[in-house]
Amino acid sequence: MVVKTVWDPGEILTAYDVKNFLANSGLVYITSVDVPGGTSTVSVTNVFSGDFDDYLVKVSGLNIATAGNVNFQFETAGTPITTNYSLAGHYQTWGAAALVGFTDTQFGFPAIASGYDNSFHIEIQDPAKTEYSYIQSHFCNQARAYWLNGKHELSTAYSDFRLTASYTLSGTDAHIDVYGYRHPN
Repeated sequence: MVVKTVWDPGEILTAYDVKNFLANSGLVYITSVDVPGGTSTVSVTNVFSGDFDDYLVKVSGLNIATAGNVNFQFETAGTPITTNYSLAGHYQTWGAAALVGFTDTQFGFPAIASGYDNSFHIEIQDPAKTEYSYIQSHFCNQARAYWLNGKHELSTAYSDFRLTASYTLSGTDAHIDVYGYRHPN
């Protein structure tokens, strides 16, 4: 990456300049997607690319009609990738504990509670590279807290992902924000 260190007086700093000339190894906003009520699947497309090393996905205000799971899967051209996911996680209802184990078809978030605005984030390492991808995630609401670490064991580059709920999503303020970040050169 070429680093531009001198700016002319009055020159307007554009998104192109930030992306291409600054030594920006920090967090950069990519897109937002509103989560429509009455659906169980939301796809976020064209977000992973060679422009960034890692990604932060923030899900806010998510509610489901009945307590259940929300699952994360990588996608290719609208088709979910349904193999080679490994995860280790833990969720705890305030005062009690349960351990989450291995699944091969997705990264699962089994502690999503109904009647609450559930918010969580997912950090994703290397989804646009042809190597394994890794995630770390946690969330907390009025009912419980959850931690997840996962590995996707396919050496495939992805540009898309989806979240699928075991029940219908509800709420009017739910949205997904995606950010990318680069490692310093």
